[in-house]
Amino acid sequence: MAEQTYTGIRYRAALHVEGPGGGEPAMLPIARLLISENYNAGWRGRLVLAQRVTPGVTSSNYMGWLMGRGLLPGVSGNIHLTLESTDASGNPDELNGTVVRSWPVALGAIEPVGGDDATLAACTVQVMDPLTFLEDRAIWGAYRGCSVGEMIGGALSMAAGGNGRPTLEPVLSGLPSVTIRPTHRPALERLEYGVAAGRSLGEWLAEVLGLLGLRIEMLGNHQGEIVVSVTDMPASGQPVRSRVAGSVEDGSESSRTPVQLTGLYGQPTVPVRATVLDDITQGDFRRIGSGSVGRVVEALRIDADEVAARMMAARRGRDAEMFALSAASDQPGFRPGRIAAFDEAVRGIERWQVAGVRHQLAGLSYGNAMTLFDSRYPWAPPLPPQRADVIVPAAVDGGRDFATHQPVPRDRLGRIPVRFPFLPADTAEEQEAKAAADRDGDGVVELSDFGDTSVFNDTAHWEREVEALKSGELDDPFPGRDYADLTASQQATRLELAARQKGARRYLLYVDAKFRAEHDRDHDGYVSQRDELVSESLHEALGDAAKREDLMEWHDSMGAGTLEEDFPELSDEDVAMTQEYDNLFGDDAGQSPNERVRDAVNDATSAAQRWPVRLPLPIVNPMAGGLHGFVPSHRHGDACRVAVHGPFSAEVIGFQYRDDRPVGGEVRHATAGFVVEHDTRDAWSGFVFRPTEEEAE
Repeated sequence: MAEQTYTGIRYRAALHVEGPGGGEPAMLPIARLLISENYNAGWRGRLVLAQRVTPGVTSSNYMGWLMGRGLLPGVSGNIHLTLESTDASGNPDELNGTVVRSWPVALGAIEPVGGDDATLAACTVQVMDPLTFLEDRAIWGAYRGCSVGEMIGGALSMAAGGNGRPTLEPVLSGLPSVTIRPTHRPALERLEYGVAAGRSLGEWLAEVLGLLGLRIEMLGNHQGEIVVSVTDMPASGQPVRSRVAGSVEDGSESSRTPVQLTGLYGQPTVPVRATVLDDITQGDFRRIGSGSVGRVVEALRIDADEVAARMMAARRGRDAEMFALSAASDQPGFRPGRIAAFDEAVRGIERWQVAGVRHQLAGLSYGNAMTLFDSRYPWAPPLPPQRADVIVPAAVDGGRDFATHQPVPRDRLGRIPVRFPFLPADTAEEQEAKAAADRDGDGVVELSDFGDTSVFNDTAHWEREVEALKSGELDDPFPGRDYADLTASQQATRLELAARQKGARRYLLYVDAKFRAEHDRDHDGYVSQRDELVSESLHEALGDAAKREDLMEWHDSMGAGTLEEDFPELSDEDVAMTQEYDNLFGDDAGQSPNERVRDAVNDATSAAQRWPVRLPLPIVNPMAGGLHGFVPSHRHGDACRVAVHGPFSAEVIGFQYRDDRPVGGEVRHATAGFVVEHDTRDAWSGFVFRPTEEEAE
């Protein structure tokens, strides 16, 4: 970026941090500030804090004083850039102190600064946004049937030591508050699954954004909150009415912000190349586009339009970069994603999107240097480099209805559900709360488990308690100390906070159970898109044990083609309800020609696997092609190895015997092996292996 020239507009900057132990916040004036912010990179920089001192007081002494005010590595703060404004008499006017920019930050390294002036003590402070602060931390997790924004929120939670659940409002203990705001194409509102297998948060995010053609824009406010926009849309920030100036100090009168152009850069365009879609839910590989292949997309249940969208995102990103401007101004409102709308075209373009800004403040003088791209094209990062597979352990998991060693069938695509041992688990406190709430001991917390729920009528109170729980306000203030070592007052405080924690967790379980009771219309124990399609009559039948049993019998007869013969007096309404059940719950419901039904059924299938996460993965067999073999079932708990090719692609590459997984007799009875050979048409032949009666005995 180009060097900037300062103008006469004056600003002040200060770092706001919480006092130690929740004490009074401190406002620390900033002598020098240098912060860079870019697409997909948030912000990072360095501050210089300085103060006049008496001779003999060193910068190290000053740094110790700052630490006593709460300035410690790893804590959060907020940088405010305020306007220094006076009237004609030189007195502060109504605009003085107006906050024009805020950067909520996590503090990094703090170092004293030496100098020749014995009366000046100073230290430097590294600052960065929460994503940058966490970017080097390895993350291990998986997601099923949620949006890309929720995956990113969960990954942030994992990196910060949280539970890693998919969310748009991750809890980042000790760091500025973050909210994920998705503004992307509808196809990314529900992805089949995502995996993070030990890569750093920064590497994983770069892969996800590059593969899907997305970018991140970040904006902080004066309250210390950050909105992270995940988008593939054209830059749409509030335009800054700008004019090209020979210098940012140009004195001509204009309502437009003067911007000094310091460079124009160009690079060759990138050709659009074909893409091959590798999707096991489709019968064959699909080639989208013509000419040579530029990428292979490994994904599930995406159509040609989505493949084309990913192809073109990378192309449009390079088109946006084809011509780039470097510029300088004294307008602190420029940030990544905003538009500089010039009064005259620069190389035929009047509107340019800000891709990166470097802000610099020295005393009261502010200036910035910018990089701008053509705003006609939404910027997206280039495709990530191909990485080696990561091999991770997993285990077959049929769900809560399966017992250890019980056979777990594959689905119609030959996939089997697996869980990873590295997924974040509920804390001991969360497990205790669930066990206490589950009065009937069936492993599922339902609304009926709570009995009298009037205690939760004061919703406002409980929402405040939940917020206190998430913010850490209810954490034990005396960690690591035995109860007997505490004073009576400290013991009472610990007990009070523990009771409030239990109450808040119980309320969260109640809210979840109440939501499921109100919206689970298909009575499968989960809330999914299929609930929206269930009619009132089918909802009532599924909720009544006797009617449900009748419905199952009718459905079996319908499948055998003998419904009229077996139940000649069945009413037209019951026949229609049976047909509705088949459409939504039948074996072929997931392949319905009705797109809405198909999506709803697939969403219902994944709902049971969202948390704890279980991924249906294909199995790579040693034999393939026309000659192949398989075992139709594996056991619940069987250990396996999974090759993770990327965030959205993984395969089971083998199973292993473990001492704690002995072969059960019921598995030996239930399992058969096959070797099948296909010809070039539809004919096939092969062998089937079953245990003999002697072996079964």
